[in-house]
Amino acid sequence: MNVAAPAAGSGATIGRCAGEATMKRAVAVLVVIAAAAAPGPLGRSDAVGDSSQRVPTFHPIACPDGVFPDDRVVDCGYVVVPEDRREPNGRLIRVAAAVVHATSPDPGEPIVFLGGGPSFGAISDFALGGYFADWATAEEHDLVLVDTRGTGISRPRLGCRELDRAEVRAFYAGRFVNSEALRIFGHALDRCWERYTERGIDLADYNTHQSAADLEALRRALGYDQWNLLAVSADGTLGLTYMRRFPGGIRSAIIDSGMAPNALWGLDYHVGTVRILNRVFAGCRANAACRSTYPGLRRLFERKSRQLKRDPVVVTIPRMRPEPVRLLVDEAGIYSDAISLIYPGDQFSPSQIPGVLAFAWKVAHGHLKRPYRRLLGTGPMENSHSQDFLAGGKTMSYVCRDNVRFITWEDRREAADAAPPFARRFLRRGFDLAAGNNDPRSPAGCRHWPVGRAGHRQHELVVSAIPTLVLANRYDLAVPPRMVRPMLPGLSRSTYVVLPAAFHLSLAFFTNGNECAREIATDFLVSPETAPDTSCVDSLPRLDYTPRRTTSPLAPGCSDRYGPATGSRVIGIPCRDRNVLWALTRTW
Repeated sequence: MNVAAPAAGSGATIGRCAGEATMKRAVAVLVVIAAAAAPGPLGRSDAVGDSSQRVPTFHPIACPDGVFPDDRVVDCGYVVVPEDRREPNGRLIRVAAAVVHATSPDPGEPIVFLGGGPSFGAISDFALGGYFADWATAEEHDLVLVDTRGTGISRPRLGCRELDRAEVRAFYAGRFVNSEALRIFGHALDRCWERYTERGIDLADYNTHQSAADLEALRRALGYDQWNLLAVSADGTLGLTYMRRFPGGIRSAIIDSGMAPNALWGLDYHVGTVRILNRVFAGCRANAACRSTYPGLRRLFERKSRQLKRDPVVVTIPRMRPEPVRLLVDEAGIYSDAISLIYPGDQFSPSQIPGVLAFAWKVAHGHLKRPYRRLLGTGPMENSHSQDFLAGGKTMSYVCRDNVRFITWEDRREAADAAPPFARRFLRRGFDLAAGNNDPRSPAGCRHWPVGRAGHRQHELVVSAIPTLVLANRYDLAVPPRMVRPMLPGLSRSTYVVLPAAFHLSLAFFTNGNECAREIATDFLVSPETAPDTSCVDSLPRLDYTPRRTTSPLAPGCSDRYGPATGSRVIGIPCRDRNVLWALTRTW
């Protein structure tokens, strides 16, 4: 294994925009595409083709409007597959894909793209307008964008609008912000579960094992002997499962910011993000100007967190609309909030690290009211409507069946030792859905989503000799390197690259260092059997921790823990749009 990691028929036209405007548009269009040009529900009686036939059929459909530029030739369609392959004569479903044909007269082997989430459909403006934008290599291959089962324009699509409404209710209900999240999200999950099961949908079948077989059916239907796999974010698990189950159809694999199947959901995430925050503290200490401005910052912050563990503080947000709210700030809370502010910048926005340091310094000295009032803004907390384009039901089936139910008490104890600020959360009964955290992807949430547990192999290390390029990002809060590295021991022919100042999605056109990542990936795709040249990583700039005089103590209004407060701006795009982007790159 080679390691290159730093030491310290198409729809309507969308013109490409340069710079920040392109990112805004790529994110904003996500909200509407899921409802556009989608095939209707599929029952047993109206299925096209025979799911038991030797070679599956790719059935053409109109592509969604406003997703693909007019100058690209795109074929959209679907394959019909059993919902449960153990019952081939049972319920049938549709898995959709869009083939964006290469512009080169002599194209390379196709690339199949899994868009992450794990419930974000890849058939979106984000694919060509954000992820692959301005990458010449992508135009030299057919790109097969897959809406995996339960997502996008595949049918059924398992969105849970109940979760969007629960976010708003949980924020305002109870004595403190999100203090009733466990109850409110539990009820929302119950209602979503009942809505789908009453239609006869077996939610346990929307899992990684079945999705891998769907990919193989799609490859055969399209007539490709082999293709290159490109799996991002939470779909790293699906990509690696596909590599284990159907290696013969895969020429090479790129896992970009991808989660390993044998990583521990929630636990490895928090341990990994605490390490990223500690890296920020270390970066400040290594910078003379930062060390002078914030002397002993990590020690002071840790001391304050221990005080809040013993004596949590209540902060009132008097100007929150439509009514004031109260926030309980404890040890896990200040860590979650400091972590959620970490953003190393991108091609169009400056680093927000100075704001993280200013926030940590203020709270370490007991100044909580002003930073938290700026953090939450004035509201009102609004329905993000993220389930219009994400599919929370698919996410719950994936998370609960394929990961969370493998977590043991011993795993939780080890994580508590590795990340002491979250020890109480890890060791309580519903460790990731309590005390001001509104995330139902946890044992507590999975009690409301009874899909059982996958076979043990699903959570085991994937052993593969397929040439693989693994990309990670040092400041990635979506899939920290801690959640990427567990895959490496099983990949005997892999190259591992860490971008030193990047957030998430190494190959996306807006990511710091994407030019280097794309250069490496292009080299790899040309000749997967040969280790690519990764020397460009050494010349990439690292983060500058020098404090900026004009830095506001806190960029207001965006917190992963609380949701977006309308009207504020961070990282160069509106806060609400940033929340949409995070919903894509994180794990809904």
